[in-house]
Amino acid sequence: MNDLHPHFQRQKSFVPDLLPWLICGAVLLLYLATLNHWVTFQSLQVVGQVGGWDWPQGDLGPLLFLVTYPFRWLPSAVQPVALNAFTAVCGALTLLVLARSVAVLPHDRTQAQREREHSEYSLLTLPLAWLPPLLAALACGLQLSFWENAVAATGQMLDLLCIAFAIRCALEFRLDGREGWLYAGIFLLCADAAEYWLAVALVPLFLLAVFWIKGVAFFNLRFLPRLLGAALAGVAFYLLMPLVQIHASGTPYPDYWTALHSDLVLQKDYLRALRATSPWILGLTSLLPLLLMGVRWKSSFGDTSPLGIALAAFTFHVMYGIFLLVCWWVAFDPPFGPHQYARGLDLLPLSYLSALCVGYYSGYFLLVFGRRPNGRRDSSLVATVITAVVGLMLLITPLALLWKNLPQLHAANGAMLSRFAATLVEKLPQQPALVMADDSQTISLVTAKLQQHGGAGSPILLNTAYLQHYPAYHFFLAAKYPSRWDSSLAKTNPPDAMIPAAGLLALFENESRRQQVYYLYPSFGYYFERFYPVPRGFVSQLNLYPTNTVFPPPLTGDDVALNQSFWQEQAGTIASLTRTVAQNERLSSSFSGQGANRLLHFSREPDLTAWWIASKYSHALDSWGVILQRSGRLPEAAACFQQAEDLNLDNISAQINLAYNQVLQSGTNTHLQLSKPQQEELAKYQSGPQLLNANGPLDEPQFCFQQAKLFAGGGLYREAGQEFARVRQLMPNNLRVMLWVCEIYNTLQLPDETLKMVGTIRALPVTQDSTNTVLQGELTTAEANAYLVKNEPRQAKEVIDNAIASHPGDPKMLDDAFNIYLFSRQYTNALEITRQELKLSPNNTVALVSQGYLDLQLHRYSDAVVPLDQAILLEPTNSVALLDRAVANLESGQLDNAQRDYEMLQTIEPDRFQNQVHYGLGEIAYHNKDVTNAILNYQFYLTNAISTNSDEYKGVAARLNELQKKSP
Repeated sequence: MNDLHPHFQRQKSFVPDLLPWLICGAVLLLYLATLNHWVTFQSLQVVGQVGGWDWPQGDLGPLLFLVTYPFRWLPSAVQPVALNAFTAVCGALTLLVLARSVAVLPHDRTQAQREREHSEYSLLTLPLAWLPPLLAALACGLQLSFWENAVAATGQMLDLLCIAFAIRCALEFRLDGREGWLYAGIFLLCADAAEYWLAVALVPLFLLAVFWIKGVAFFNLRFLPRLLGAALAGVAFYLLMPLVQIHASGTPYPDYWTALHSDLVLQKDYLRALRATSPWILGLTSLLPLLLMGVRWKSSFGDTSPLGIALAAFTFHVMYGIFLLVCWWVAFDPPFGPHQYARGLDLLPLSYLSALCVGYYSGYFLLVFGRRPNGRRDSSLVATVITAVVGLMLLITPLALLWKNLPQLHAANGAMLSRFAATLVEKLPQQPALVMADDSQTISLVTAKLQQHGGAGSPILLNTAYLQHYPAYHFFLAAKYPSRWDSSLAKTNPPDAMIPAAGLLALFENESRRQQVYYLYPSFGYYFERFYPVPRGFVSQLNLYPTNTVFPPPLTGDDVALNQSFWQEQAGTIASLTRTVAQNERLSSSFSGQGANRLLHFSREPDLTAWWIASKYSHALDSWGVILQRSGRLPEAAACFQQAEDLNLDNISAQINLAYNQVLQSGTNTHLQLSKPQQEELAKYQSGPQLLNANGPLDEPQFCFQQAKLFAGGGLYREAGQEFARVRQLMPNNLRVMLWVCEIYNTLQLPDETLKMVGTIRALPVTQDSTNTVLQGELTTAEANAYLVKNEPRQAKEVIDNAIASHPGDPKMLDDAFNIYLFSRQYTNALEITRQELKLSPNNTVALVSQGYLDLQLHRYSDAVVPLDQAILLEPTNSVALLDRAVANLESGQLDNAQRDYEMLQTIEPDRFQNQVHYGLGEIAYHNKDVTNAILNYQFYLTNAISTNSDEYKGVAARLNELQKKSP
């Protein structure tokens, strides 16, 4: 493609010079008329970063960071609309560049074009030459994804403008031969690659295009170093944001290189995600037609006969016609287009390339079928029809895209999101408070609404996931809320370690005494172990639990009336959302169907903003319905569950709760039998927390029991106790639940409640069967542990002795007794149990090892060796017995025997007890004055120690320091 003209001079003309500006001005007016005046979900991050309230700071790309930096000086209430207006300008300029690029595309690629277009550089000179740039601009500018990103500050439009201008640079270079175009193009593309992952993939394509245009001149020693220098100048933008990030308040990055590595890994992950989507399908509608229109084809495919030339021309007509239609369809977001096929990946440049191809291939048909080789107009029927089809495309494109996309855009830019944020904010206190939420999207949304009103009330908004996982987040909060947020907890925690839940709970407990604590949306977790929620619509006020209780105070009549009033006020919004959800479901069904409708996709898309809001309403209504149902208000609860299901047809919690509500209203009390679709819906969730977070709580005995066990397994004992109590309320004599309740009460240090429950269980007929040693053992365990919690070990021993006397020689009863004594550190009593077990079974290896361990705990090291010798004789590879015997030998001064045991452990299980082995070998070497081996073993121990605060660790560190001072 060596058609360079370095001294090109051309008179300005309407299509390439004036028309792009007219398109730019008209589109800018359209974008300003449809401008988003607040935020969308997609623009929250950019607005939050510019406003300084989103964390972590410095997550914008370098170009976007630089061009939006002046917006930081604007009032916070003005920033969103100002950023949106700037984005609209970028969108309009992108379409200006597109129209200009289409206008300067060469139409000399095929023989038929060369015969009909004889202008300099083969620019279209047809009377309809204005049509291709306008059609391309309409197909791109009115496409939904482009339009949405042109009226809200998502950052994507600036990236696309850079890519579009780089393409234009290559085309402009073809016209005037000024290499500055190529330097500017590669610089912009490389700079954009520092913030936009797809630009990384486009850089080599741009270099390939430059090589295609320049040919061997690409390797000119004057040109190539300058081109590479411009590229490196753009690549240098990679170095900017890590510098910003490490100097931002509350940065999660310990150093510059970690921040840079994090940015590079993120880009790599996006490219990997693109590769996983079969990108060749996306390339069929953008890169392939772009590549083929850049090839200068010969007049035939080897056959120079008139028939061969005619067949070649026909082949081009068919192939180019397919490309034109397919690329035009991309504007309507078909399933194979980038907007639908790779949803979630920012692929606007591919839609832009499709529009560029629409401009070129429509110009091809206007030229080839609108003009004869002699230069006269072609008035044949075929030519007239094809020209009319291209003109019809120009007419259909704006009408169809406006019909399809304007309602969607109106919904995204409408007041629904703002009203929802206002609903969340209005229930927050006007005085300073702590407000927590589980997702960053909600935090950002509420912050944006507060900023819109100048930060009224000034609550501290907290992301619960960040609070525990990122100590740096605490420093960000301290910088944002000086004198209001205590970051001392993060200062005492390692920067790369999670903050203990106990520390966070203590922090919030202290804070709750001087300011109110709130939670956005119903939730669960360790905060609800210390605080109980009082619902206020979507928001819950958190109050500290009274001491020595599992259950929160019941809601007052005023609390219930307040919430019922709130949901009645939301009736209009709920009805509107329900209609939108039903419409979304119909649209989704049509998109997932078969036939022409799915292929053409000439339908409005689902309103994703309304869908998201509806899911939040559904979750909150399901939670409120559970509260009503548990307080006996079954009809009101049923109404909530029905609304929750209507708002989110996939809310399996609401479906199950509604079905069980009908069971309760019928007066029966049976387990719910799930339908096959409900079972399939449940199977979509990988864990219980995921199910609860997505849908809300369940109030059905089987699921309450599972939730209770889930909470207990996660250390949420108070919440587990509440769920077990609900199961017992529904199924009063469920023995398994009652035993679980005993365990929960003991864990929560409520032994008197345990003893009451044990008494209730013992009064049941089923417990009168003394042969049921499993049940008797569990009751013994619960009762004995209750006395131990009460610090009454004598009564606990009496309970155990009575149980053993009632079941003499029962191994299960002895095991239960042993475990009780062991976990309560009553080693002498536990030792007595092991002796009874050994009388029944002298070769019981477990009992022998247990006896040796207990002797160790009682510091009877020589006595410990005897049962451990016997256990190892029975099981030579018993690593636990070997370790205990090694410790016993070490402590009793039998260093050689201890060393043999430690070395045997290294042979049998080299990875299991590494630190214990190296500690022991270090001690042996120290006592044997083997300084070298002592140092090596102590160093290994300190490097791999789990805790650095133990006495053992401190002792080893002191000895190592002593040895290193003496070592030459």
